[in-house]
Amino acid sequence: MSLIDWILLACLAVLLFFAARHAYLHRNDECSGDCSACPYHTQCTRRKKK
Repeated sequence: MSLIDWILLACLAVLLFFAARHAYLHRNDECSGDCSACPYHTQCTRRKKK
């Protein structure tokens, strides 16, 4: 394997790490972001992005 192959594998490993980290940190999020279809939209505490 050449150097470029190792660099690509390292980039893929980093991307996989961040994808797994995001999935782990957001595993208990019940809000899908579609407030109009949510039965609890009047009680929503989701922070809105600017």
